[in-house]
Amino acid sequence: MAEGEEPWQPSKLYWVTWPRERTRQRRRLAAEAGEIPAEEAEVEPDTGTMEEHISTYLDVAPGSIASGGDPGPPHPDRRDRMAPHHPEDVRRRAFSREAFIRAFSWVEAPAEAPDLFAGLR
Repeated sequence: MAEGEEPWQPSKLYWVTWPRERTRQRRRLAAEAGEIPAEEAEVEPDTGTMEEHISTYLDVAPGSIASGGDPGPPHPDRRDRMAPHHPEDVRRRAFSREAFIRAFSWVEAPAEAPDLFAGLR
């Protein structure tokens, strides 16, 4: 480390996650498209993060602040792979939010914050 420099560490750290509700939604879409039986779509999934563990959801729909006002679709490749038989508007609704789990925070911030930078400003 150069003279005068100090060690650095992040004040907060989040992990992006796949919500269990998105898994449920994907199953419902698959059942509607005839890809899986309706009964299978109603079985509680064992994949995805349970909602009570998710600390932040961000709107990443086209034109949102989180998308930088970008009019393009968020993660079009993921949307197209996960629900290829559904209209674009259905896929856009299904993937318009990103979910995060706060791994740690060295600053005061609410447990569930709609802003990843809460407590840093």
